[in-house]
Amino acid sequence: MSKKTELLFKKQMEEAESKIKQLEHQNTRLEKLRLLPAKGERAKRTHHLCDMGGAIQAISRRRTSCPKRNSIA
Repeated sequence: MSKKTELLFKKQMEEAESKIKQLEHQNTRLEKLRLLPAKGERAKRTHHLCDMGGAIQAISRRRTSCPKRNSIA
């Protein structure tokens, strides 16, 4: 094989490897996205958690003495 052919094959091999990496990364992102809850389910869960927090605050005797936190620990 000539040098020109070898360089051409090498370039094609590098491009193919790059494309494989891109597709693997895309596949990983799509798999993670598939595992996330749907937008509607997430909204329902958030609403439920807010309702429960409000109920707990309403029945709590020490509601005013509980410090408010700016960040999640």
